[in-house]
Amino acid sequence: MKKLKLTVFLTALMMLAPLASNAQHLGIGTNVLGWAAASPNIGLDIGLSKHLALVVDGAINPFHFGEKQTNFWAVQPELRIYPRYRFAGHYIGVEAHGGFYHDFGLNEFAYRGILYGAGLSYGYSWLLSKSWNLEAFVGLGYTYLNDSIVMAYRPDGAGDTPYWQHQLSDEYRQQVFGGTRPIATGLLIGDGLNRQYIGLSRIGIKFTYFLF
Repeated sequence: MKKLKLTVFLTALMMLAPLASNAQHLGIGTNVLGWAAASPNIGLDIGLSKHLALVVDGAINPFHFGEKQTNFWAVQPELRIYPRYRFAGHYIGVEAHGGFYHDFGLNEFAYRGILYGAGLSYGYSWLLSKSWNLEAFVGLGYTYLNDSIVMAYRPDGAGDTPYWQHQLSDEYRQQVFGGTRPIATGLLIGDGLNRQYIGLSRIGIKFTYFLF
């Protein structure tokens, strides 16, 4: 009996999915994982056609927690293709991203500059109601980081007093920043003023409320 009820429920949900999806044209959402990482964010979901949607997400982290913190703002537009219906079920996306960051000493160095890149994403969207959606997504991509200023901490007994270096010699940059090294979310390639990153470009669990 329980299996029969579950089957009926899932069948009804699948039948209602096209109706709810067709009613969803413009939504506002937020990534709860971003808030958990102290990064307030908001996104705009726009239905373009039966299978296409444009999603533009923006995030910012203006907070300071000592010197071990990364501040940034970033924008990520994404074009999504839904095989079945927009905002329902599986989708793949092509996304771009750009922003400004200020890395306050996540290691002995800190960076400030701009970033930009692109990537591919995959996600799944659940229709909770006519107005509410829940989705989970992950993306991989390429990012170019143009560090305009590098800050290092003095190793001369002066404590953790930072000093700024606007220009570094090629030899010093290669010794300290050069090469390729794995990090938690991908690979970081290059020196301190011209770095490239290949790896995780987006991840999240997002709730979206559709205005109409």
